[in-house]
Amino acid sequence: MSRKILTSLSVIGVVAALVIGATTAYFGDAETSTGNKMKAGSLDLKIDLQCENGLCGFPLRDLSDEPSFFQECDIKPGDSGEVTVSWHVDNDAWASVQLADVYDWEYGCPESEAEEDSSCGTPGQGEGELSQYLTFTFWMDEGSAEGWQCPDNKPCQADPEEGNNILDGIENPFAENIPASQLVEGVWLPIELIPSTVYYLGMQWHLPPETGNIVQTDSLSARILLKVIQSRHNPRPSSGGLTNGGFENGNFAGWEVLYPELAEVATSYQSYTGSEDNDCGTLGSVYEPKEGDYFAVLHAGAGEGVYTLIRQTVNLHAGQKLAGWAAFDAKDYLPYDDDSAVVIVSGGPLATPWQKAVHDVGNCGETPWQYWSWTAPADGTYTLELKVRNVEDNALPSSALFDANVIE
Repeated sequence: MSRKILTSLSVIGVVAALVIGATTAYFGDAETSTGNKMKAGSLDLKIDLQCENGLCGFPLRDLSDEPSFFQECDIKPGDSGEVTVSWHVDNDAWASVQLADVYDWEYGCPESEAEEDSSCGTPGQGEGELSQYLTFTFWMDEGSAEGWQCPDNKPCQADPEEGNNILDGIENPFAENIPASQLVEGVWLPIELIPSTVYYLGMQWHLPPETGNIVQTDSLSARILLKVIQSRHNPRPSSGGLTNGGFENGNFAGWEVLYPELAEVATSYQSYTGSEDNDCGTLGSVYEPKEGDYFAVLHAGAGEGVYTLIRQTVNLHAGQKLAGWAAFDAKDYLPYDDDSAVVIVSGGPLATPWQKAVHDVGNCGETPWQYWSWTAPADGTYTLELKVRNVEDNALPSSALFDANVIE
């Protein structure tokens, strides 16, 4: 009987355990967010065209195969022509210009051409020489004031030189004298396009006076492609050949850094202005990246006359361009003429496409972001150096900013 009782107790224990397990519950709550949607953005480019002397053009539109930007007959060495294209985007973007479907025809062989062109007796596509000699130059038609003042696709009172079809004011070409045969690789505009701004691109063709008879009767036709791609999460695409040219890795990967304790990669920078009396203690401009999320800041302080410096070596073909943006923040006063520079080196200093010092900006002065460029004269290996230093002493170190270094 005792065995039966124990057995019954065992069964009761199992049932009790099951009952307890079935009734276990934890405190809880739930909240609901309704109406959730994800919608992809868009990127659309619209163009309008202004020609020299107002003789041609078209209003804001999407482009198809018509109309053309250029229709020129009977061009001769020394001739040139220019149009200004305004760009309108509905989202942040990088932009480029490119030739496509280039047809370079040789039609005939006048005696004067035959003396210079041994192949002109073979007419047809690809036998002409215009694509080798006809060049293109591009600039942002910004006018006489930094930035963009005129939103209505024409010069305005705020800046009459903006979008005026003339290379003048503060403008500098960002791609210069590029043969049509090389423009098939495309060139990227040096700035990021944003929806709230109208941008003007000057575009000039030119047949150099020294071309001679070799292009007589030749004919060139091509499509001009104006392209945009999103810039968000996407560094400017034209830095080919330069590693981390815009410092978008968030570091100096790809660069040799002298005095790394004086070099930083920043997302913004606060300058200081003032005078000799207050040792440049007044807040000045706040600098943001020219593209992407980062830029380089180099501080003097390595010693009197010693450059804080970063550099990178690249291989270039003749006609390729190194370009970028730079700014100088002078935290010193004369006669302590601190300076900064962009220097191209090939066996020794070859060119200085950008340089600023205290005497340029004044005591405790500064520059805005400034565009610089340099064109390789021949195929070769070149070193790009970006640097800043103290002069006359090693106190009150000035700073230099660099961004968006590219090969074009």
